[in-house]
Amino acid sequence: TMSAETPLAELPKIPTDIAQAIEHHDKLKHVEPTEKNVLPSKEDIAQEKTHQELTEGIEGFAQEKLRSVSTDEKNVLPSKEDIAREKTLDAVEGFDATKLKHVEPVVTTTPGE
Repeated sequence: TMSAETPLAELPKIPTDIAQAIEHHDKLKHVEPTEKNVLPSKEDIAQEKTHQELTEGIEGFAQEKLRSVSTDEKNVLPSKEDIAREKTLDAVEGFDATKLKHVEPVVTTTPGE
């Protein structure tokens, strides 16, 4: 904040061209300022009103009207099919392909195909 006690050297500096324009203000042109306020659309107003109503509904909610509920957690055991599927997947993952022997395929064709 600048006060009456602020020394001249500490005041912010104005560029010389702006300072000269301020000193010779009689050469400035008059300009009508235009405000560019964009008015909200109907959709914006409706959305804001909906949001305000929801906020008021949340703020005015009476927690006393809620009733207490207990949660029952159920531990479902896997079926026999699920266990068999997991064992099959384990067997496939643990398969050692280095134990396979090389085999030449025999291609047979039947007449008429």
